[in-house]
Amino acid sequence: MAKLQTEEGTRSFTRTLDKLNFGETQIELSDELHDLTVRMLAHARKHECEVKGKLTLTLDLAVDSHGQLLIQASSKSGVAKPKGGASHAWLTPGGNVTFKNPRQEELPLHEVNTEPGEIKDVESGENEINNG
Repeated sequence: MAKLQTEEGTRSFTRTLDKLNFGETQIELSDELHDLTVRMLAHARKHECEVKGKLTLTLDLAVDSHGQLLIQASSKSGVAKPKGGASHAWLTPGGNVTFKNPRQEELPLHEVNTEPGEIKDVESGENEINNG
């Protein structure tokens, strides 16, 4: 087997991509990227959320014993389907799900019945009338 010439160095991927299918592949990928981002923006605005998309380029390569390389490019793109509603939860030490953050202290709240405009001093139990 002949020794490979590593001194040549690597060639630019973008230059290779520009030459595929006489430049048509690069144009098609640019159009596909633009179409994808337009669809993503419309979806994000419609649902008022962040939208993710993906553009995948696949290069199928075949080389023969004479060094002739065949490069077949294909691509696919799509907008990710929106996920259902999400909720944050925590696990208790026993492994149960709770929606109460264990690091969040609770305030000792209780209901106070007052008339509109009336201010009640909870500490003293006396009512003040606010005439303002």
